[in-house]
Amino acid sequence: MRHETLLTKQPSLLSLYTRALFKRASSSTKTPNIASLVITTKPNLKQLKHYKQLCNDTSNNTVLPPLYPQALAFRLHLELLLNKQLPFPVMGLVHRNNRVDYFSSISPDDILTIKVGLDQYDENNKGINCTLLTQVYVHGVLKWQATSTYFYRKTKILTQKRATSKHLKIMENCNDIVTWTLPANLGRQYAKITGDLNPIHLYALSAKVFGFKQTIIHGMCMAAKAIAQAQPDDLTFPNQIHIEFNKPVYLPDKIAFSQTKQQFCICPILDRQVIDSPMLSGRFVTNLEAVNTHAI
Repeated sequence: MRHETLLTKQPSLLSLYTRALFKRASSSTKTPNIASLVITTKPNLKQLKHYKQLCNDTSNNTVLPPLYPQALAFRLHLELLLNKQLPFPVMGLVHRNNRVDYFSSISPDDILTIKVGLDQYDENNKGINCTLLTQVYVHGVLKWQATSTYFYRKTKILTQKRATSKHLKIMENCNDIVTWTLPANLGRQYAKITGDLNPIHLYALSAKVFGFKQTIIHGMCMAAKAIAQAQPDDLTFPNQIHIEFNKPVYLPDKIAFSQTKQQFCICPILDRQVIDSPMLSGRFVTNLEAVNTHAI
């Protein structure tokens, strides 16, 4: 059984980002053995209200939105990723995918025990895949968990020039498409709520310092907006959500949201055409077998 570190309060954002700015890649080849981080907390109802407003989430106010527990665990994620046993800088990470298992409903009034640990670690010639496991318990019962995979690329790849729509596949069936207009300050709004102050999400100038041509919106913000739009009214527990972050979404921009009964995606719009090349894609799974949600 992996060892755990019990925290009495959330890590300081100032401390986290100071360390993040100065953490550099190392040549270590040792397999990390890092203690899981555990904290007991309650949702901030004011923060939750602003989160739901920003993500256009009009779902039941008596149940936490599917991705909100991960927003609560953000500081623990960052604290764990800053561990010196992980030989990569935090600012260079790419969030590849997320899988959420929502076993049973969590109330905004519940007292939550949040645990974040290193689930998988794989290094190859291209880079490092690092998967974190986040679990949320209420009164000792596992209610929610998510796996989040981050990738650190060892060699940089030059960004290709933006293509025109005539070179790309146009989405033919556009009956169920909704156009979203994303303002330039969307990343700053999400950062203020969640504490995710990565410079690539805040301003174009700070994004360029890290190699991006424009500000990039948080992947988890786009995922939360997409899930809020796509989530069926009759979604039952337990349920599972798979999310793939395929390409960055720049700010400001207009993008297209499309969905079927179980799947959804966000696609770019070029020359007034919706391009069939999802920047984010996801799907719901509801036919889950009984899950063992044993006590912590």
